[in-house]
Amino acid sequence: MLNLYRAGILEWTWFAAGVACLAAAAWTASGRTLKWKDGVAWAAWGAGAPLLFAFFKVAQLRARESMMDSAVMINLAWNAAHGRGLTSSILGGVSYWSVHFAFAYALLSPILRIWPSPTPFFLLHGLVLGSVPLCAYLLARGRDRRADLGWLAALLTVGQPLVCGILGTVLDNSSFALPLFLWAAYCWESERRRTAALLALLTLSTRETIPFLFVGLALYAWANARERRTRLLAAGAVAGAAALWFLEMAVIGRAKAASAFPFDYWALYPSLGGSREAVVANLTRRPWLVPASLVWPPAKVWHVARTVLSLALLPLASGAAAIPMIVVWLPQQLGDAASNFHRLVGHQASYVAGPALWASIRGMRRLDAGADARGRRFLAAWVLAVAACGFFLTAQFRLPPGALPSSWALSGPRALAAVPPGDAVWSDYFFATELAARPFIKVLPLVPDPNFDHGSFEPDTVLLSRHWLARADPAVTAKVLGVVKSRGMSPVFSEDDLIVFSRPR
Repeated sequence: MLNLYRAGILEWTWFAAGVACLAAAAWTASGRTLKWKDGVAWAAWGAGAPLLFAFFKVAQLRARESMMDSAVMINLAWNAAHGRGLTSSILGGVSYWSVHFAFAYALLSPILRIWPSPTPFFLLHGLVLGSVPLCAYLLARGRDRRADLGWLAALLTVGQPLVCGILGTVLDNSSFALPLFLWAAYCWESERRRTAALLALLTLSTRETIPFLFVGLALYAWANARERRTRLLAAGAVAGAAALWFLEMAVIGRAKAASAFPFDYWALYPSLGGSREAVVANLTRRPWLVPASLVWPPAKVWHVARTVLSLALLPLASGAAAIPMIVVWLPQQLGDAASNFHRLVGHQASYVAGPALWASIRGMRRLDAGADARGRRFLAAWVLAVAACGFFLTAQFRLPPGALPSSWALSGPRALAAVPPGDAVWSDYFFATELAARPFIKVLPLVPDPNFDHGSFEPDTVLLSRHWLARADPAVTAKVLGVVKSRGMSPVFSEDDLIVFSRPR
């Protein structure tokens, strides 16, 4: 599997898909007709995409290309599964709610009772995100079974930069927001209302941002309401979602009191003051800063334009269906233009991607319904051309060559095997995820880190690499090696770049 991954099988697959979409776009624009098969779609999007996405996530884990946040999720799930609460020793053993109001991995934690490994979570990440193209296909196909529209939506989704960013990023609660929302939308439109409501409620486990999505959905319902009673209910839902957000923020604020290094999320809004007090003051005294912060600096306009263009401009034709996307996007659009939070990088796109795809599908169906045969051909050609660009832009799955020592391919598994399952571990950054299914683990930092010092424990085993020693702050390496010496730890494994130290048994 790793040989296929390192040989670029995914990059070549994406490149071939891009070429196929370009060829299909040219064929369609020339006036010819493509035969879109419904049965083939079920094989491609119901089986092919989930298996391909799952292959990537497991290969990413085995290649040690998953980052520290993935280790946090695995360790948090382990603690939740074993009655230790919503905590991770990597973050100092404090409640995860000091970071985010999210608990999806706690709900999934019983998996570790059956399969005590990070592998099932990487498989699940790939399979669940891999179901999104099928959901897009079903939403676009609609009750009139338009397989052609379904294929267009699925192809646009698979190569979509937002979707591929969420696929390639770390394990995180928020990654489930996209599939949960989109499947909830499908269940609602296919009149599976109870399932839709359950999936919608589960999105609340992914991030404190989700109440904004509920506000957007309530405003969408209000805009489409024909009766006064429905509008009153929608207005009540807006108020309820806002109250829920304030409640979640209060929970986060209370949990932060025990954190060693609490992050101030208000710092993400420098144009509005950069602190809670300054933001509140500016909202009341200088409200014009809000619209200004949406478009300034000009890079913010470019980020919006680029995202909407990657969706073939279809949300612009969706009418009121764009409201949920706009509302849930606002907090990030107001943020620092240089931040991943604003630029929707990786899992930061999770909250916007679902409503954006839903609005795109609604927009495509509206344009198709109002077009003649020639207009439908050009709509299909346009969507296929944009999908091709998406495949070409996102055809990068591996870390750049030389980013990690090549010797880890052989020595890595042997080093991991030298770490006893029950030990308290200090681990190299790139090996932490595979060792995180245990009560106590710390990730060796590159610079002094309060989270490393807070909730500290003496390790039974230390796995480090010369790769880390060469890059870490000398004060940090001196501290780690000092603990190794004071604990009387000795090497039990040493090969190429990797060393495993263990205490006397």
